[in-house]
Amino acid sequence: MTISNNGLNHLKSYEQFRSLAYDDLQPNTKITSLSQVKGTLTIGYGHTKNVKVGQEITENEALYLLDVDSKEAQNGLKKYTKVPLTQNMYDALTSFIFNVGVGAYKDSTLLKKLNSKDYVGASNQFGVWIKSKGKVLEGLKKRRDHEKNIFLNGISVLTYTMPNDFLNEKKNGSFKLWYLLPILLIL
Repeated sequence: MTISNNGLNHLKSYEQFRSLAYDDLQPNTKITSLSQVKGTLTIGYGHTKNVKVGQEITENEALYLLDVDSKEAQNGLKKYTKVPLTQNMYDALTSFIFNVGVGAYKDSTLLKKLNSKDYVGASNQFGVWIKSKGKVLEGLKKRRDHEKNIFLNGISVLTYTMPNDFLNEKKNGSFKLWYLLPILLIL
């Protein structure tokens, strides 16, 4: 699986192309020295590695960096996620990891819940990740809400667990049809 065009467009809409390096905590302030940087230097579509004050890039260069960075996020997603994902889940998680980093994802409660197949619990963890350098950012709150909605979009039935003794009773010939009632009600 790879990020879809919808997922990539979502990511681009939140990162938004910026040709000149900026401080994510003060994105509309011109940065002229390292002493002014309060957040993370960012350029292009959310690229943060080796960005320098005053650096400028073209949109084509930004698209190349976006491709490299999104592949890194997807590689982390594939490496640490041990459960099946829908395309929407994959897209939302790629956007999330792109923003917070693979290291933060691999140690997150979101991933622990996800890998235990607690999809709803995992989706509720998106809202925990709304700070940069300890400050709550409105843009991150909106992004996490959107990622959560994408993640949950299309999930109809997550998991139904049969009573513990179901398999034993089936083997012993004492299977009861009422066990199927919840499944039939869902359908």
